[in-house]
Amino acid sequence: MQTTHLSLFDDDNKRAEARSRKAMRAAGFVSALKGAMFRAAKSSPLSRDQIVDEMNALAAAAGRRLTQGRAKCIARDTLDKWLSSEEAEHVPGMYAVHIFCLAIDDPSPLCFWLESGFGIQTAEPETLKLAEFARGVLEHKLRTKRQRRLEEELMSNLEGTR
Repeated sequence: MQTTHLSLFDDDNKRAEARSRKAMRAAGFVSALKGAMFRAAKSSPLSRDQIVDEMNALAAAAGRRLTQGRAKCIARDTLDKWLSSEEAEHVPGMYAVHIFCLAIDDPSPLCFWLESGFGIQTAEPETLKLAEFARGVLEHKLRTKRQRRLEEELMSNLEGTR
């Protein structure tokens, strides 16, 4: 009988460890997303009834449903369940979260989704402008450095021909 000994560094163990880390992140995702939606709704100037009306209007204008059932629109109690961390069985779909964010004009629940699942950080327009400026400064420095190096090479070539 042949036994196989696995090292801590085997690919299977690395994949299992990575899967375990992802599973831990995923375990609390739904309640955390609902919490992000709750906070966004709470800070919105719209009441929950107004949010429902706006979500239904946006979905109707797009020709889409917010739920998988036969209902053409959602009711206030559906939104309340989506915003409640305790209502584990009532989870908004991806499209519903998107429409919710559009209705309240707040992308923070979607930003949370990207950050918690994938570590993707979102940035404000001002931050993007600063990053573009910094990139331009660094590119200019790199061009200047290349120009100096080329100048030195040309100078040494000219001095060598004399």
